[in-house]
Amino acid sequence: MQTLTDLVSHFELYGVCIACKRMTRIDLHPLMQTLPHDSTVADVRERVRCRECGTRTRDIRIVYAGPCGNARGFHYRAHAVTQPPQSPSSSVPSSVKPKPATPT
Repeated sequence: MQTLTDLVSHFELYGVCIACKRMTRIDLHPLMQTLPHDSTVADVRERVRCRECGTRTRDIRIVYAGPCGNARGFHYRAHAVTQPPQSPSSSVPSSVKPKPATPT
């Protein structure tokens, strides 16, 4: 398992709280000063607690940020699920779409 020292140059850690729907970046540099030099993500996971609701989440997201921090592409957000209106004349739900390449 990789240590935090191995990850800090190209990755970011985020603590996620499902209970209150928060995600916060964990600043690794000060954290590494308080933990042993061979600490891993599993060690951080044991310590993560939501500052908002106090839940010990143990939920960590590891995000590749690249050497300059510009490659970051992970976004954690809730997506609203919307159902398209169904046609009253069809017995097939409108969410079922025919495949265009399929001959009928």
